[in-house]
Amino acid sequence: MKVFEIINIVQILTGAVIMLSSILLGLKIKKTVSNELSRKWFIVIFLMGFFLLGYLLSVLILLFKISFSFEMITAAVFLGGSCFVYIIMKLSRSSIESFMKTDRELQRTLLELAELREVDEDRLAELNLVNHKLLNEIDKLKA
Repeated sequence: MKVFEIINIVQILTGAVIMLSSILLGLKIKKTVSNELSRKWFIVIFLMGFFLLGYLLSVLILLFKISFSFEMITAAVFLGGSCFVYIIMKLSRSSIESFMKTDRELQRTLLELAELREVDEDRLAELNLVNHKLLNEIDKLKA
């Protein structure tokens, strides 16, 4: 086996280990993913598994010098890659829309709280005025 082939195998196996770590991390994170995004998250993990199988298949092809069409491997990688990117974009859009919705709700709540505070301050000013008048009346009655 040539040095170039060994380097290729090591690089592919390193990529496989990183992909496996990503899959395990994705499965761990899946527990915190909302129900709305859960199916899409599973698809992302599935696609990572697809890539992992591609890595391992590539190593087998290199190790056993299996005659396999380079074009076929390239097409599968491109197809998987485009699906992966599409799903990531959909997840990102869903996440951004969710964040924007939450931000709008927070802004609306802050405005409502600010309006309530103004009302409370107005009522407090009225109560202070009434209290001041009552204290004046009490002072007059005492005198």
